[in-house]
Amino acid sequence: MQIKKSHKTALNAQSAAIDNTINAMLEKAVSRHATDVHLEPRERNIVVRFRIDGLLQEVAKLPLSALEALTENIKARAQLKIDDSRAPQTGDFVFVSNDADINLQVSTMPTVAGEKIAIHMSPHLSQPANLEALGYWGDMLRMIEYSVAEPHGLVIATSPQRIGTSMSLLGIVQLLNTPALNIVTLEDPIEHRVAGVTQSQVDVNSGINFSSGLQSLLKQDPNVVMISDLHESEALRIAVDASMRGRLILGGLHVNSASHAIAHLLHMGSEPYLIASSLKLVLAQRFIRRLCHECREEYKPDQSELKEIKQLLKLSGVATIKQLHDLEQQAVKAAIGDDLDSLSTTAANVSRLWRANPNGCPHCKFSGFQGRLGACEVIENSENLKKVIAGKPIVSKIQTAALADGLIPLQLDGFIKALRGQTSFDEVLLLLNGVW
Repeated sequence: MQIKKSHKTALNAQSAAIDNTINAMLEKAVSRHATDVHLEPRERNIVVRFRIDGLLQEVAKLPLSALEALTENIKARAQLKIDDSRAPQTGDFVFVSNDADINLQVSTMPTVAGEKIAIHMSPHLSQPANLEALGYWGDMLRMIEYSVAEPHGLVIATSPQRIGTSMSLLGIVQLLNTPALNIVTLEDPIEHRVAGVTQSQVDVNSGINFSSGLQSLLKQDPNVVMISDLHESEALRIAVDASMRGRLILGGLHVNSASHAIAHLLHMGSEPYLIASSLKLVLAQRFIRRLCHECREEYKPDQSELKEIKQLLKLSGVATIKQLHDLEQQAVKAAIGDDLDSLSTTAANVSRLWRANPNGCPHCKFSGFQGRLGACEVIENSENLKKVIAGKPIVSKIQTAALADGLIPLQLDGFIKALRGQTSFDEVLLLLNGVW
């Protein structure tokens, strides 16, 4: 049966309209620095949401009648099975925006209203940020540099967000990256390229998972191995064994804090004495929103906030404002908030804080925030902590031992950055309450 020319023209016009809709949506996401795009079919329409600075924001509603065409178009770009709408699928493609290549990782999921699509966006094969840019500073940065200078051992980076873990691991890789070392990685997916480093991709369809891939990489005479996810017990066993045989192993875990990472390792089947002897360092990072530098507001905290601050300090193992004042002075020396001329604390008081301008400005697209920064913590495996780990402790005992060794917890690190005008106290409270 021949298709009439007018019908062909209508089909081509519909296809072009869908193409334009998707391209416009992706361009808008890029311009607003979104990290994720969600297309969510609801009862009467398709809700489009962007994740910007860690928070989802609804940006548009599309007619539900367009769902099939939108889904087929995105699936085709990501080389997924267009005719299969009953099983989850993952794929990726590169979107070109103003001469910049953006890598889009596409995930589909069947729902009662139709297929939901989530798209994670990142600059295609871009250079990762260094540790300082990720938020590590002062003693925690020196601990990292000292620990990875040794040619063997296990270093763990953790974050609830996959991207935070990978960025910390790649920050260490860049620190170690010299022609004298053979550095190899096993990642899922590869989001950033590091010159001089051999990077490999997990591919379950080809039989390369984290365990089998790690075994293969260890036959490549590596000095340093980075594995982006150590959630498999077998992969952890191989990593611990390799770390005790002269390799430096950098591994990722997706848990809430450095203390939780140590407890998780102990409950994955490895003997506590092996973890105690092989573990060198645990890094943790959470992203919080950065205040817009152009329109942030300075203010004096009221009594209610001062009470919350003292509670935060107590939870973080810091007993007095004087200790907080000393930490802020250290942060100044490390150029945290290097645009501020004065301190926000005295030995007896917190004299000022910063908050987002509720109206924002054109620079931050009227949100009051622009980008994110890391709240970080680092636990070094001291002799005292090794004894604690050998007893297979619960998280609270690990945290208590780490605090006794001088740990600056995530929430306290975030608050120090709030004192330096980089973020707000409200953001720190969100971190404390587990929102970030």
